[in-house]
Amino acid sequence: MSHNSINSIDTPQLLEKQKNLETLQLDFNLNLNENGNKRILEQKSLKRMSCKGCGFEKIQSQHFTGIVNIVELNFSKNRISAIDVDAFESNRNLRQLDLTENKLKVLHYLTFSKSRSLEELSLSQNPIELPKNKPFLKCDPLKRLTMSNCHFIDLYKETFIELKNMEVLNLNENRIEVLPADAFKLNLKLKSLFVETNRLKFIPFNILDYLPLLVELCVDKNTFVNSQEFSNFVQKYDVRRLRTSNCNSDVIYFIENLFTEPGNSSTTTNTSEAATETSVKMPNINTKGISNFFIGSYLSIILIVQAVAFVLLTLYLIKISKYEKLG
Repeated sequence: MSHNSINSIDTPQLLEKQKNLETLQLDFNLNLNENGNKRILEQKSLKRMSCKGCGFEKIQSQHFTGIVNIVELNFSKNRISAIDVDAFESNRNLRQLDLTENKLKVLHYLTFSKSRSLEELSLSQNPIELPKNKPFLKCDPLKRLTMSNCHFIDLYKETFIELKNMEVLNLNENRIEVLPADAFKLNLKLKSLFVETNRLKFIPFNILDYLPLLVELCVDKNTFVNSQEFSNFVQKYDVRRLRTSNCNSDVIYFIENLFTEPGNSSTTTNTSEAATETSVKMPNINTKGISNFFIGSYLSIILIVQAVAFVLLTLYLIKISKYEKLG
């Protein structure tokens, strides 16, 4: 039922006779909305529902009370700016919720507090305003949280303290300037952390000590300041091999090759500060040298060229041998 001109669902019982209906796709019905606080559908068998690119502006408390067994909900690319605190209270089996690319600025701290199953939540491309010195959300079962391109600047040590079972956190493409050393102190199960393409100038050296299970950390494309603490962090980062194939693949923007020069304390003028800020994304050839990635790629190319040359030489010798026999 996607890509139509459906504006509303006349009655919640519209699909009630479809006893085995498990998946419903209503994507890109651009004006589909439910302004009143009533059930959208009455369908107990429904497990997956997608209304991507529809016209919803608010999710109210009664909207999903008729789909109590829903497992996956996709309401990305709508115009949602508000969600009632109890909007998902009856959806105890909801495991995956996608609210990407909406207009959400604020989410109530307890919106998902009664969830028993919610493991994946995507809030990317929403103008989220993180509460200052307070927890952002409480959701015990949540394992994967995606908040890329939300434009927030400040991250607080309290922001994620109530997400103690979180394993994957994506904060790429924001404007984060400071990463508190204890920002993830209580997220002991965190395995993957993405903070690429922000405005970070340094990463606290001891942040890795709080994350014993961390196996993936993507921090490239930031404007790091070259310092001893930074060098210590990079060394530890390399030893634990935290860059993976999910990180930026352009060697120019690797953390080891990306820094700004430190300023000259009190004698630094505004002009020199501006020049320092513009000196980002320059290869760090002083402390790290050529990266392993670059060396590996170079050696691979040499081996391939040698193999091709050997094949061509063999073919040439065979050809000469045939001519000699014919002669």
